[in-house]
Amino acid sequence: MRTIRIWNYNDHARGNLNYGVKALEILVSEDGQAFRSAGVFDLRIAPENEERNYGQDIAVPVPRVRYARFDIKSNHDLGASYLNGSSPFVGLSKVSFFGREEIAGVRVKAVSSGTAFDPAADAELGTLHPRAEVRSDRDNSTYLKVWTPGTYVLRDSQGRSRTVAVAAVPQPVEIAGPWQVSFPKGWGAPEHTTFEKLTSWTESDDAGIKYFSGRAVYRKTFEVPRDRLDADTSVELDLGAVQHVARVTLNGRELGILWKPPYSIDVTGAVRAGTNTLVVEVANTWTNRLTGDAFLPPEQRYARSNLRASVSRTETPLQPSGLLGPVRIILAKHVKL
Repeated sequence: MRTIRIWNYNDHARGNLNYGVKALEILVSEDGQAFRSAGVFDLRIAPENEERNYGQDIAVPVPRVRYARFDIKSNHDLGASYLNGSSPFVGLSKVSFFGREEIAGVRVKAVSSGTAFDPAADAELGTLHPRAEVRSDRDNSTYLKVWTPGTYVLRDSQGRSRTVAVAAVPQPVEIAGPWQVSFPKGWGAPEHTTFEKLTSWTESDDAGIKYFSGRAVYRKTFEVPRDRLDADTSVELDLGAVQHVARVTLNGRELGILWKPPYSIDVTGAVRAGTNTLVVEVANTWTNRLTGDAFLPPEQRYARSNLRASVSRTETPLQPSGLLGPVRIILAKHVKL
């Protein structure tokens, strides 16, 4: 008997919980080739808060499982536009696999987009990509965008096939600490500090950071080897996990706001060989500051709110906040077709 823990879709906003899965079939395999059904299971709607432990455990009645595949059968009520229970937007927030035998990680055979999680540590590992994608450029020229080296067989609508072999793809560039972090003046946190590694603000020993709500700015310089970049390479910045919204600026160019997983963005036109400067502005919700204020006398509180239940607020779990990473530069090779 193995167990799969599933966190149903939750975008942390009242009224937007109806994109979750209602029923799914779990198919399992020992070799990744032959799959058999382990049954159809119902999932609960996710809660409106962001509690880490809202996951639902599903016992899979098979003794040996190395691979799992989900077949979505129905979604929760999606409103008048999707009365048949189908929608292109449905999803799961997170999945982890665990049991008596500890599994070091989850292998995903193919995915169009999404995020991988380490089930042993319940930690986010970063954005996943398909092994390769067929894309077209502005001139409508077709090319194969390859994230993972290998041999690919492409078939067109006429049944014709072509084999493309890609021997190598540039390795990702890890952007590790330390990070320079700035907090706004007058909100309890230090104006400037250094994070030796990326962790949630709530793990800080400094109460001003632990209970901080608002926007903080992360700054980091990093190097990209010249041999990683060429005309046939596209570059993506993967922030890993973010709680909750991030604005990205690279080498002085503002690239956009990332507000949901996967927290990644194309930086092909902004990244350069040599030294790069990355600025990530991250904002969380007011929850942690309100929780921290509940421990303070009224005259020392930072936020002004009509929420008077200070006693119950002290019992509210803190929400992970900040840039959690890991942050990487990921590269893909372009092969013209």
